[in-house]
Formats: sequence, structure tokens, C-alpha cells
Amino acid sequence: MLIVLLVALVVGVGVIYSSIIEPQCLKIRRLSVTFQDLDQTVRILFASDFHANVGQAGRLKRLVNRLSEFERPDFLIFGGDLLHKGTGLVAVKQILAILRSLDLPTFAVLGNHDIMSGQGGETSLKQLLEEYGIGLLQNAEVVIGVIGQKLPIQLFYPSQYREVASKMSLLSSIDQASSPRILVCHNPDGIYLPIAGEPPQLVLSGHTHGGQVFWLLWVRGRLKRLIQNFLPAGSFESFAGFKPVGSQVILVSRVVSGRPFRCGRTPEIHLVELRPTH
Repeated sequence: MLIVLLVALVVGVGVIYSSIIEPQCLKIRRLSVTFQDLDQTVRILFASDFHANVGQAGRLKRLVNRLSEFERPDFLIFGGDLLHKGTGLVAVKQILAILRSLDLPTFAVLGNHDIMSGQGGETSLKQLLEEYGIGLLQNAEVVIGVIGQKLPIQLFYPSQYREVASKMSLLSSIDQASSPRILVCHNPDGIYLPIAGEPPQLVLSGHTHGGQVFWLLWVRGRLKRLIQNFLPAGSFESFAGFKPVGSQVILVSRVVSGRPFRCGRTPEIHLVELRPTH
């Protein structure tokens, strides 16, 4: 009987922690990448996978206040999945209103949940981003001037595994200039897309959520052979972190959302510093 009570207690504490406590945490992680073609340091605030809900407002306000402890970012990038499939835009409006107080040039790509919300949800989200002055980039690039430094941001969508191959040709028209190149894609498997000219030095992505719950990754590892039948070779699956892939570096964020559980995979936003080699 005592053993049953202890097991119930451990399970109860685990459920409370993973469903209430850890999802409300939100860390700012600072990373640094060296770029050969930069004249000065450029800072990107990267946030992905909000899966918006009204409960996020409090922790986002606390995060915005904490950002004053760091050097001011030059711009903000959303890595997709602002929406959660089947939810409305009320929570997204709260998020955008809070982050607008940072007064940063902001860009976004769509994620699979944004697209799965249906044509009405996707269209409404695009209109909302335009209303807030956020540049939505779809299979296109933008050259951002940071105190005279040109910085092409190369983005594509959508993010579903099965849709990646059909979008490969859309990146062939990207400018092949020698200025710094960054690819932002919701799904990290986008790193395997063929891009004209030199590959981007940095890839920013989300989508995997880092597996959400660390012990489920052990189970996933045991089922790896089965899972691989449904994913392309080299897929990042549940990976999260900073990793060199050939001549490139990829950041796969554990993302902002705490849905529905988090255990050992604390939500995060990244402050990425691009530093010149000299």
C-alpha cells in the first residue's frame, strides 16, 4: 500500500511539474556565431513555435523586461507556428502587442500549424502580421541594413516533412551575393534544401520542440528504426540545440510553447550574436 501511495505521489508531482511549472518557465539563451563577411556584431532575437494561448502573456512580459539586461537586438524573427491548430487570433494579438514594445524590425515565416489552421486562419494571420508591420517572407529573401551592414535573410515555407522536396526549386533564385546568408525555416530539415551559390552559414529553426519530455526521447530511441521509415534521411526528429552540419551551423530551438507538457525541455528564446572574424 505504501509503495502504491509513493508511486501515486511521484506521478502526481511529475504531472504538476510538467503541466504547470516547467511550461511557465521561459529562458533566454545566448549564442554566438562567427561570420566572415560581417563588419560588426549583429544580434538576432529568435522565437519559434508560440502555439499561442492567453496564458503566455505573463511570462512574455517578464521576458521583455529581462531583455534590458542584454545588448539590444537588431531585429526579431518568428520561426513559425504562432497559431495552434484550431485556435483563434486573440492570443496571437496579445503576443504581438507585448513584443511590439521592443520596437524592433520583425520578420516571420509560417509553420505547419499556421498552415493547418485552414485557409481562413492562415489568411487572417497574414493580415494580422501585416497590421503589426511584420514582414512575412515566403520563399524569398530580404536584405536588412544594420548600421550599413547588408544582411540577407533567406526564408522558406511550408514546414511539413513531406512538402520539403516539392519546394526545393523555389530557392534557386536567391541572390548569390557574398554577403552573410541566413536561412530561417520552421522545420530544421530545410537545411538539406539545395540553394544557389554558397550555403547559408547559419540556419534558424524550431518545430521539434526538443522532444517536449526527456524520458519520451528514450522511448523514441527504442522505436527509432520504425520512426525512420516515415522521415527523410538525416531528419532532426526531436533534436534541439546548436549543431554544425558540414560547413553550416544550425540552431534548433526548444521553442516558446509549453503545450501540453514539458519535462527537462524548458521553453526558450534565443539571442543570437553574429560576430565578425576580426
